[in-house]
Amino acid sequence: MVILVITTLILYSNMSIVLKTVTVFIILEFMSCVVPNRIKRNINLCYEKKATTINSVFNVNGYYQMTRTWERDERYSKKGEWVHKIDTLYTNILFYNDGTVVYEFNDDDMERDDAKIYLEELANRQKIKNGLSINARFFGLYDVISDTIKIQILNNPGLTNTWIALEKWFLIKDRNTIELIATRRLDKQINNNTCSSVTFFEIDDRFSAHFIPLQTIPSANSWTKRKAWLWCDKKEYNNYKVRSTCSILN
Repeated sequence: MVILVITTLILYSNMSIVLKTVTVFIILEFMSCVVPNRIKRNINLCYEKKATTINSVFNVNGYYQMTRTWERDERYSKKGEWVHKIDTLYTNILFYNDGTVVYEFNDDDMERDDAKIYLEELANRQKIKNGLSINARFFGLYDVISDTIKIQILNNPGLTNTWIALEKWFLIKDRNTIELIATRRLDKQINNNTCSSVTFFEIDDRFSAHFIPLQTIPSANSWTKRKAWLWCDKKEYNNYKVRSTCSILN
């Protein structure tokens, strides 16, 4: 509300049109970087900056891919003939030993569309240029509770989209297979003491994600690590900021 009032005052001030436009753009850019409080309240995982023993439970020396296909008929040609098509959707998930996760990433090269080649090429490019990030829709954290992985992820909307935060639960079927069993929105008002906001899935191979090994794993360079509220220990966050600044200066 405060931001809206300030923006309105600027638009009706005596500033030039160019200055108004630039000022409003800066305000919108600032708003796009601020995670809403409703999301902060719903995310209960935090970043501890320490290696986990997760690789003893399921493989993390690569990524997981969930493949879903569906068929449809489409009126395609000039003659109005119906054409039968099969569409495929890939959901890629990359778990890191430090408790972070990257969700829904794809190859930058749409013609090639090979996530494995993309990740290994990115890892090689990162050796030359620091700071390169995975082209992903969601970044976040995960925790393993018995035979279940709980992940909490959020997007970085920029100026044109809205904040989305999700929680997903995966069943560990074996070292190379996990299966999506439930999901819920974290960007809305929820009651953590009930399951009313949770959507459960039946056990179905369509929701299984299978492990794909990688020779080299790129750094996520997740923007979420720059958010102090996501850290368990604020002192560790301050140390991380100092090291990151020194790395950039060097």
